[in-house]
Order: sequence, then C-alpha cells, then structure tokens
Amino acid sequence: MIEIRHLHFSYGEKEILRDINLDIKKGEVFGLLGPNGAGKSTLILHLKGILKPKKGEILIDGLNPVKNPREVRRKVGIVFQDPNDQLFSPTVFEDVAFGPYNLGLRGKELEERVYKALRFVGMEKYADREIKHLSFGEKKRIAIATVLAMDPKILVFDEPFVNLDFRGKEQVRTLIEQFRGKNNNPSVS
Repeated sequence: MIEIRHLHFSYGEKEILRDINLDIKKGEVFGLLGPNGAGKSTLILHLKGILKPKKGEILIDGLNPVKNPREVRRKVGIVFQDPNDQLFSPTVFEDVAFGPYNLGLRGKELEERVYKALRFVGMEKYADREIKHLSFGEKKRIAIATVLAMDPKILVFDEPFVNLDFRGKEQVRTLIEQFRGKNNNPSVS
C-alpha cells in the first residue's frame, strides 16, 4: 500500500528526511517512533502529497501523490495530533459531514456516511453537540470520524495517543484495530 524509495526532504538548508526506504503492506499496522523534530510529521505530509520530496519517490497503492494528488488524497486519511487543528465547524455533524459534502454527497447518502463514521467511533449520540463542549478525548474520536467519513483505504495518525488518558488511549487503539479489520474483511461495515 505504501512504498517509499530513497526519500529526501529539506526545509531550506536543514535536511529533515535522508534516504528513507519503507514498505507497508495492506492491513499492516505500522508505528514510526522518534524524538521531536525527527521528521515523523514531515513524512506523514508526504503521504498525501502536501509536501514534495527533494529526491526519491513515494507510491500509495501504486500512485505517486505528487502526480496524482486527488486520487491519493481520497485513499489516505490523516488524523492530526491535536484534534483542534482538524475540527472547525460548530457541531459534530457539520464537522464529520464537511469532507463527504465536498466530495459531492448530499441528502440521505451524506447523512448515512456521517452516522456510519460516528457509530464506528462510538459517538453517534454526539451529532448535535457543539465541538467546543467536548473533552479532548471526545474531540480525538470526532477527528477520527471526520477522516473515516471520507472512506480512506489508509489511516495515518500523527501522535495518536498524545494527551489522552489510559481509557482514551485504549479507545484509539481499539479503533485502529477495528479499522484494520474492516479494510481486511470487506464484509465488516
């Protein structure tokens, strides 16, 4: 699903990524560990073509994110470290509906997509709640729902467990495993 070959990237003169090579297969859960400033988030931004390599190549399900950004962005969903960077609408429903709406979904189809994503993260009863009244952990789950509503094939988390208590970490870990199972078994919905 993800192939990275000899990836190099710099911010100005500062080289952040140097000769990165990586293969991640469908259904594989992969963790990337490193200290702050090591380039983990920079690498993640390359997966959607937000950043372009200085050298090297990335393929997402056989597609180059620089040459095929629209197709790749539909395949890759990124959940940011801080859900406040991802959530911007007044209500949960509006936030989760934003992406599918911009894909052209309307009416019942849009509503079904939103509630399916909210059910997946256990937040369907929160649809009418205001984002500003949610806890950090609840916001994290809603941020995951906003990405799931786009029906990605690859789900990428930037620091998935940061600022979560034990229960929140377990919920996110369980959601990751459920997503993995869903994408390996098409009969799971």
